[in-house]
Amino acid sequence: MKPGGHDLPRWKKGLFAALMVALALGAIEIVTGAAGSMVTRGVFSGYRLQAQRDALAASGGLVTMRPGWIQDEVLTGNDPFGPRAPADEHVVVAVVGGSFAYVFAEQGLPHLITRLEQLPRFHGKTLVPLNAAAGGHKQPQQAMTVAYLTSLGHQLDIVINLDGFNDVALHPTEDARAGVFPAYPRRWHQRVEGLMPSGALRLMLQRIGHEQRRAALAQVFSGFPWRFLNTANLVYAALDRMVESQLVETDRKLLKSSPATEPAIRFSDDAEMFSYLAGLWRRSSRVIHDLASAHGVRYYHFLQPNQYVPASKPMDPVETSVAWRPQHPYRRIVETAYPLLREAGQALKADGIRFTDLSAAFVDHPEPLYVDSCCHINPRGNVIVADLVFDAIRRDLASD
Repeated sequence: MKPGGHDLPRWKKGLFAALMVALALGAIEIVTGAAGSMVTRGVFSGYRLQAQRDALAASGGLVTMRPGWIQDEVLTGNDPFGPRAPADEHVVVAVVGGSFAYVFAEQGLPHLITRLEQLPRFHGKTLVPLNAAAGGHKQPQQAMTVAYLTSLGHQLDIVINLDGFNDVALHPTEDARAGVFPAYPRRWHQRVEGLMPSGALRLMLQRIGHEQRRAALAQVFSGFPWRFLNTANLVYAALDRMVESQLVETDRKLLKSSPATEPAIRFSDDAEMFSYLAGLWRRSSRVIHDLASAHGVRYYHFLQPNQYVPASKPMDPVETSVAWRPQHPYRRIVETAYPLLREAGQALKADGIRFTDLSAAFVDHPEPLYVDSCCHINPRGNVIVADLVFDAIRRDLASD
């Protein structure tokens, strides 16, 4: 203590030091929050990052989904329906399509089933949902799924085909680069493993390693207190973006790795390519309709919504930062190809096929619904879609 001075008690010194540290940490959090907004070019949302981390950790870093009915039946030998009830006691409602349809079947189909059960047509019946969609599916895979289940003798009473986006987006952005025939499944050249050169298998193993590292990052930064700190979230966003770029680069190399692409087809320009893809989509839907009609199944075809359809949904800054990428290749594809799908859908409708255009399903919904810059929506969005699907089915049943 200095002569004539007053030395502060230790507890006050400690309190002052703690206050200074808290203020410094607070300032760092504010700065990193602002930096995060600059990096992401939108609202830096810890909640959104945590939702992404939860999904990555739960899936092991995977971005595709294996349909549950294939997992149950093919890998385990179990019947996806469980014990069979007499056909007149239950109604099987199946959904086919890509990942949009897959998530709809998980989040929206239960709501649809509840509403259908209220219709007089289904009184006394047990409605059985069947998620027969799979991430990455595009026509003619939906048609093949219905044919496969029918061939196995599974009862189908209502088939809902919710598709369109994959059918025009996946070939030009992935398969076309590797010269894959447009009707082949997504990344067909990677799936035909026996025909792959050894370098492609090595790249696939590298991709798995990147996925696992991404999932591990998500799990670590999901813990307390990191998930609540802007600084930690900014570090996580930077590391995740680095791993994501490694995934993109590995995918780019994979797209060049396999010759299993025949028969070769070359389009003179994008207009010819999109016309071909829309025609393939239309013809495949007609195949499902014909097969369903032959077996007494009611088939409903819906064109899925997408955020890149012009003027199809109002978005606030938060949703825009998550779901809208002005330079995304999907934007140009949707703007170019969706009018062709709508036109093809009207041709289906004119031929007596139950087609409904849901591309503007969210035009009156300003609340956030899209969860990524591709096409996927949250549970609220899937309930909205379920209500629209219900309306179409109800009107059709009422016309009988």
